[in-house]
Amino acid sequence: MREARAAVVPLDRAQRERLDRARAALSVADVLATPGQRAAPDVSDEHGAELAWTMYQTALRHVVAAMLRRGDEADADLDALKLCAGSADVDDALLRRITRNRPTGEDAALRDADIARVRRLAHALCNAMDPRRHRIPRLWGERIVRTGLAGALAIALVVAAPVVDVLRRPELALGARWTSSSAAMYFATEGQGFAPPREGPLVFVHTAQESSPWVRFDLGAARPVRNVITYNRWDCCVERAVPLVVELSLDGERYWEAATRRDPFYVWSATFAAQRARYVRLRVVGPSTLHLTRVEIR
Repeated sequence: MREARAAVVPLDRAQRERLDRARAALSVADVLATPGQRAAPDVSDEHGAELAWTMYQTALRHVVAAMLRRGDEADADLDALKLCAGSADVDDALLRRITRNRPTGEDAALRDADIARVRRLAHALCNAMDPRRHRIPRLWGERIVRTGLAGALAIALVVAAPVVDVLRRPELALGARWTSSSAAMYFATEGQGFAPPREGPLVFVHTAQESSPWVRFDLGAARPVRNVITYNRWDCCVERAVPLVVELSLDGERYWEAATRRDPFYVWSATFAAQRARYVRLRVVGPSTLHLTRVEIR
């Protein structure tokens, strides 16, 4: 893998921040675009679809800026989108709708089809920003030639096993009940899923300003946990979520620390040795406000 690391062209700090913001916006958009989770119960499907479309636009704006090394906040124009989309399954009509801030008309089926295509485009561009996705497969091909199929498979199993082991585990947070230490206006102190309320920021949890705000997930039973991915608020105020501690508990009373993040982030993936826990708590150390768009637990 030394060859792969040497071949990767690293992203600069501005690109990494742009990509993280794009991924955070994607996490919100994916929730809004999921049937049954588009928004709070009192929000219509049409309004939820509009919100999802807006968040995918936001993600595209940031990832295009990262790809083209733009430092400003300008929207992605048609030419920039064409350049970055390349051979993706999109046409000029869809790209024009993206830049004009609206999906197809009033027809729900056409609207949802547009959203699905924009979703694929946004995810494809974010994935394309990772150079390893392009370099490593070619390296495996070279190693098959040099070491034979058996040798290459052995190398692949050693390198990929930890990643595959995490990804094949079921995602537990979406189905878990969550509770927060407090709630700002429009928000609840408990719930399930990540749908934002009808009003307020597009986050599922938003505490009041307090000492050590937290959100806790109840997995229903003790389960092995080794990876927690936290999606911060995408539009501002990311510094409020740090220092952030991932804490685990068997009984909801006694917690131990599994991971800590001290630097501001948009997306933080904390991986640690597998530990059995029923409760997973994300807690800010010190006075602050905690607002998150999504959490994944595996």
